[in-house]
Amino acid sequence: MNPCYNRNNQLPDITIEGLTENIDYKIIAENNLNVGTATVKIIGINDYTGTIVKTFEILKCNIDQ
Repeated sequence: MNPCYNRNNQLPDITIEGLTENIDYKIIAENNLNVGTATVKIIGINDYTGTIVKTFEILKCNIDQ
């Protein structure tokens, strides 16, 4: 599910099976404060290398929810 804008940094749940965030990889988000397209980079650290770049949409919240 895409995050809904709420004036905070938005970030979808990110997990990589068998790896631990901040030990095996780090996450860097860009343009994740406002409605629109945001970018997340998953970067291997320590024994892991490489970068995965993905985008996600931050949607306007429906006030009826």
